[in-house]
Amino acid sequence: MTDQSTLYVITARGGSKGIPHKNIKPLGGKPLILYSVEIARQLAPDSLIAVSTDDPAIADVVRGAGLEVPYMRPAELATDTAGSREVIIDIMDYWRDTLHRPFDKVVLLQPTSPFRTVDDVKGCLELYSPDVDMVLSVMEASCNPYYNCFETGDDGCLHVSKGD
Repeated sequence: MTDQSTLYVITARGGSKGIPHKNIKPLGGKPLILYSVEIARQLAPDSLIAVSTDDPAIADVVRGAGLEVPYMRPAELATDTAGSREVIIDIMDYWRDTLHRPFDKVVLLQPTSPFRTVDDVKGCLELYSPDVDMVLSVMEASCNPYYNCFETGDDGCLHVSKGD
């Protein structure tokens, strides 16, 4: 464990419309959310890992891995229109005000990025300073994502929207 002053926030809303319960769907034999839990555990103690979810099934999967989920996200922050910023501030407030666990930085570990590595997160933390609002990791697409879009055709099947 390297950093005792960073809160690792894992956001996992239960109401995904595209892939219902995607955060607990198995990927490589384990629920998607556990990839984020495992990365966080390599960087910090469990007391600095905050899961923000509105879904009891997601909370149960995380608890099954031995991580506490002392707080459930309110319904108004679990909608399609709720922003990540509001969700992160909500869990930060809970950690600071209710649990009295100090932190001075926040790392967002979204379950839908299961292939990030500990080194990816460490690299972001090394780039961060009080003069920087945030550090964000990205990966260059192998081709223009505009041409990877699909849409549902009249036959009910998906078809490439643009290009070949």
